[in-house]
Amino acid sequence: MHRIRLPHLARLGLLLLAAAVIGVPGSVDVLPEANAQGAGGTPRQPGQPGQDPTLVWGANMFDQAIRWVNDGKPGVNDITSFFAHLHDVQLDVEDTHQEGFLRLWFKAPDKFRQEWRQTRQLTGNTPITTKILRGNQMWVIPASGAARRIHGTAEGAKAIKQLQQDRDRLADIAKFLTLQGLKGPTVTFKYLGPTSGTGTFAGNWVKVLRTFPGGANMEFFFAYEVNDQRRVSKVTYPGVVVVKGNAAERQPTEAYVLSNWKKGPQFRYPGKIEAYSRRDWVAGSQYKRFLLAFPSDIRINPRLLPDTFGDPMRR
Repeated sequence: MHRIRLPHLARLGLLLLAAAVIGVPGSVDVLPEANAQGAGGTPRQPGQPGQDPTLVWGANMFDQAIRWVNDGKPGVNDITSFFAHLHDVQLDVEDTHQEGFLRLWFKAPDKFRQEWRQTRQLTGNTPITTKILRGNQMWVIPASGAARRIHGTAEGAKAIKQLQQDRDRLADIAKFLTLQGLKGPTVTFKYLGPTSGTGTFAGNWVKVLRTFPGGANMEFFFAYEVNDQRRVSKVTYPGVVVVKGNAAERQPTEAYVLSNWKKGPQFRYPGKIEAYSRRDWVAGSQYKRFLLAFPSDIRINPRLLPDTFGDPMRR
C-alpha cells in the first residue's frame, strides 16, 4: 500500500519534516522553496524522448536514497512485522505529555504492542507499562499491578480506537523508513532542485516531491554529494520530510527531521528523530514539536515471540 494516512504519527505513542517558517524557541527556521532552475546538474540525463526530465531525475534520486538507506541491499516492500526501541522519548499529543523509553512491536494486519518505562535500564525487574492490541481486543498491564482487559469496558471503545490509530501509523512508518514501500506504479517523484535550511533544518538539500493519487503529498529534502564541477552527483539520506495535510479536513501538516544516521543490523536509520505538526486551518499557525526520540534499534520483519500479542490475563 502506498497511501500514507493522516493524521499519521502524532498518535504513534512513539515514532517516526517544512517548506515554511517554523516557530521554535530561540530561532526562526526557514526552508526556502527550491526549483528546477539553477539545479546545476543531475546524476543522469533522461533517456526517453518526451519525458519530463524533472520526473526522471526525481525517480532516479529516490532510488539512490533507497540504495543508501539500505546500504546497497534491496529495500523491503512486503512488511509483515516491525520492532523499534526508542530512548529519551518526549511525546506531546494534545494535552498529554510523556517521557521515557519506548519499545514497539507490530504484526500485520492488526496486532500491536507498546511498552513505556522510565529508566534506561531494562531488566526483568524494570517497571514497565504495557498496552497490547489484537484486532478489537486490548489489554493494559500497569507498571505496578495486574493486567486488565479494556475491551468491553466503559472506556474501551475510545482507548482501542486510539491504539488502533497508533498501530496503523506504525505500519506506515515501517514503509517510510526504508523508502522502498513508498514506490508504486502511480507514484511520481519530481525533482525541484537544491535548497538549504537553517536552525532546526540546517543543511544543504535536494528537494524531491512525491505525489500519489488520493494520498498526501510528501516533500523529501535529501542530503547530496557533488562532483568536481560542484554539481549534484548523487543523493544520500532524507534529512527532512514534509507530509502535507488536508486543511479542509483538519489534517495537520507534519515535518520530520531525521539526523545522526547510523548503520543498523538491516539498514541505516536515524539516530535522532524530531517531529513537528502545524494546523494549517488555523490562521497564523506555526509548527510545534510533538516528538523527540533517539532510536537505538529498528528492525523490519523480525522474528517475534509467540506471546508478544497474547492475552496477558491467561498467563
